[in-house]
Amino acid sequence: MFEFSIFWFALYFLPSIIVIIRKSHNIGPVIVVNLFLGWTFIGWIVALAMAVSQNKKRDFVQNNVSWSPPKGKAHER
Repeated sequence: MFEFSIFWFALYFLPSIIVIIRKSHNIGPVIVVNLFLGWTFIGWIVALAMAVSQNKKRDFVQNNVSWSPPKGKAHER
C-alpha cells in the first residue's frame, strides 16, 4: 500500500519533478500551478505543458552607448 501511495505522489508532482530536473526558467510558476491546481486534471495538464515547454533563455542586450548632444552651435528652435 505504501508503494502505491508513493507512485501517486510522484505522478501528481511529475510536472514539478520534470521542471526541476530540466532547470527551466519557470520553476516557480510550474510548482505553484501543480501544487494548487494539480488536483484538477486540467491544472495538472497545464503544469505538465509548462514543464515540458521549450526552455527559452531570454537574452538581454546591453547597450553601452551613451548619447551626448552634437558639439558646436546649440540647435535653436
